[in-house]
Amino acid sequence: MNSPIPDTDIDCWAESQQLLGDYLPRIGAASDAASQQRLYCEVAGQLYDSWASRRIAAVQSEGDLSALDSDLATQETKTMRSLVDAGMPWSLWSHSVGLTLTGRRQHCLAEAVQRVRSKVAERRPKTSDEAPNVTVSQLRRSKIDAFIARAAEAGRKITRKDISTVAGYQSRSELERYQRADPKATKTATQAFERILGDPPEDFITKMDKRRSK
Repeated sequence: MNSPIPDTDIDCWAESQQLLGDYLPRIGAASDAASQQRLYCEVAGQLYDSWASRRIAAVQSEGDLSALDSDLATQETKTMRSLVDAGMPWSLWSHSVGLTLTGRRQHCLAEAVQRVRSKVAERRPKTSDEAPNVTVSQLRRSKIDAFIARAAEAGRKITRKDISTVAGYQSRSELERYQRADPKATKTATQAFERILGDPPEDFITKMDKRRSK
């Protein structure tokens, strides 16, 4: 298991070690693969939430949301790595655990948006009926813009059409539905775009070049 490092939140680290200590014996004693898979997904979600709850507490304004989204994506990778270090068979359950973590990230983003709305409401005069100007659509647009900016920093200019293509779509329609949080957006498309936006831009560029070379 990982040891604490100087810049680690020791309380968070201790909680994660306790969770692993509770779950690993149960996983080892599980009678079948399906039970082990379920337990790995459970502990992954709890490990992620342990860190995310502390990170969300630092969100104070809409301007903090883009940084939060980036940190949440990074934490998905760190959580998965901690499970692999603890002995999780990567090839067997990486997809299921990955979906669990993506779902927790979405939940945490929604929680952060609600936190910002509450903060905005607290700062406004009691007589104001104006609705807080923070929406899922705005957050998703900022995620896409931030990803395109990170790709540019990595040395490649990409477009929304490129993101749609790598996700497996010929037009931008599905990405636009995802961006505006359209109820018609499919779960499959939402998961595809979330995976792409959570990956390092270098991985995306590699996938894009492979598609173009076919």
